[in-house]
Amino acid sequence: MKQATMKLSPLALGITVGLICGGAIFLVGVVALAAPGYGGVLLSGLASIYPGYENAGTFGDLLVGTLYTTFDGFFGGLVLAWLYNLVATVVHREAGVR
Repeated sequence: MKQATMKLSPLALGITVGLICGGAIFLVGVVALAAPGYGGVLLSGLASIYPGYENAGTFGDLLVGTLYTTFDGFFGGLVLAWLYNLVATVVHREAGVR
């Protein structure tokens, strides 16, 4: 009996990873607004990657960083699901499973 290859939904994984990444950065940023210096290395690292994000300690800047990481997480999830589906198809084909 042949088993079907399990497929991931790229859209669902993209949305999930995007929400997790954006939510994590938003949470770190909110805590940093209340306790300056918290997550400074992480937020400064993001500032070195994303144009327009300054890590200035303002709510507007926090929203920019959150949007960047949400989109990055979304597209990362899409690519991860696509790559998983590709590899799973090839592996199952090689093993004689469809």
